[in-house]
Amino acid sequence: MSLLKLPATLREWRALEDSVPIWTSLAPFFAQQGYRLFVPLGSAHTAPPGCCPHRAPDDWHHWPPLERTNNAIPHSAFRPTSPVNFAARSMDDKDVIIRLVQLAGDGAEFLDILRFLSSPAAHVPANRTVPMLSEIQKDNMVFGVFPFMSPGGLTNKWCETTRELLDGLEQVFDTFNFLHDNLIAHRDFSLSEVFLNYGSARQYPPDESWFYPQLPGPFRKLFDAQYFINDFELSVHYSPSSDPTSRRVVGHPTARYGHSIDTYGKALPPEALLDEPYCPFRADIFQLGQEILYEFGYVTTLPGLVPLAERMTAADPAQRPSIAEALASLREIGASTPESLLNEMPKDAHMRYAWSLEEIEQRTLELDMEYNATLMEPSSPVPREATLIPEKAVAAGLALPSFTLDQAVLPP
Repeated sequence: MSLLKLPATLREWRALEDSVPIWTSLAPFFAQQGYRLFVPLGSAHTAPPGCCPHRAPDDWHHWPPLERTNNAIPHSAFRPTSPVNFAARSMDDKDVIIRLVQLAGDGAEFLDILRFLSSPAAHVPANRTVPMLSEIQKDNMVFGVFPFMSPGGLTNKWCETTRELLDGLEQVFDTFNFLHDNLIAHRDFSLSEVFLNYGSARQYPPDESWFYPQLPGPFRKLFDAQYFINDFELSVHYSPSSDPTSRRVVGHPTARYGHSIDTYGKALPPEALLDEPYCPFRADIFQLGQEILYEFGYVTTLPGLVPLAERMTAADPAQRPSIAEALASLREIGASTPESLLNEMPKDAHMRYAWSLEEIEQRTLELDMEYNATLMEPSSPVPREATLIPEKAVAAGLALPSFTLDQAVLPP
């Protein structure tokens, strides 16, 4: 396959409307490095190469017992959501993400941060960041290789108990404390991008009714849940010898790509709206607090969580706690919360599990009846597996898990 003309800058690469042809043209090169790129299927979907769709276990996930996944580990169908990312499979059948990190010098700080976070010096328990497993260089490009993980570890995969939610938040705070201690400010954080080390896309141990479960399942009890923070492309890293007063940024995080502030889709602290230098570490606190308010603002089983998040989102950066102070407060909240509340299921910001068990059972019964009725239609050409429409379930009031491409069953 001939090599297409590659974008000359990271900005041009990121602006591609369809990056699949570019990545596909690089497939022979990556094959020489020991990685087989996923195969385009149409509709921007890709699937693992070869005739066997099942991935091999790696060291970064808990892999559920085979009997829980039909005697095979689910494959990792992938839809590129960013032009700079593409999925691949190693020669030993482990799935990875290959990301363009640096091009013609642009992205040098990002690469330095990834190298630091993946270095032996940073191998400490508090460093729960997605590791860069290796680097691949081609001409003036540097690609990073990362474990294939699914996002939404705290948001899509809802917690069965408040204790599980507290544990996840404490890990996130602890990792931010590690980052700030090492003078790394994230600048572009979202809880939806927190990964969980569960080696399946399912949000609970599968059973015969996994597609529309009644309640979140206890799958976190099966393993030591670890949450990983990702995406340091917009981050900044300061030298320990730098003047603390110089550790400042100006503007919103994606301004470097020429993007308007109106197109930035995450929470911004008030100081980022001005053209004046501000502290990126205090801005991290604001984003983390806003994410908690958005995702967990209706949690009533963890008293003190919302007031803490409100302090973290104070308009005056000086009034926000440091991440070390916020972590200490979160631990105090957990220690002072009664066991009875910690063992309860939390309600999320979207009230997914706000109704009673009786209501859930009734709505599930209604959905079953609707689903079975579709199977009795003789003229329906739609296969049984495709007749349950998630939108109908949501309209009926039953929250479905986020159906990711990891869960898709593709033909061999």
